[in-house]
Amino acid sequence: MTKVHHLNCGWLHAPPNPRASCHCLLLESPTGLALVDTGIGLLDARDPAGRVGPEAIAAAGFLFREADTAARQVERLGFRT
Repeated sequence: MTKVHHLNCGWLHAPPNPRASCHCLLLESPTGLALVDTGIGLLDARDPAGRVGPEAIAAAGFLFREADTAARQVERLGFRT
């Protein structure tokens, strides 16, 4: 049986719009894990301007926090990344 973990892998906030979640799914089965839509990644969080670009950051309101990345959330669930 597959267990589905719903993760929030980042936030977008471009006022006056409300904050929006970057929804991701982690599928856990007896044979392993599958991550669907990784959201903002570790490299994005470490170098937002270089990876995403100032225009996209301003337009979408990306909020870059390493703790929100899928890699860190998978680790908090007890899995290795």
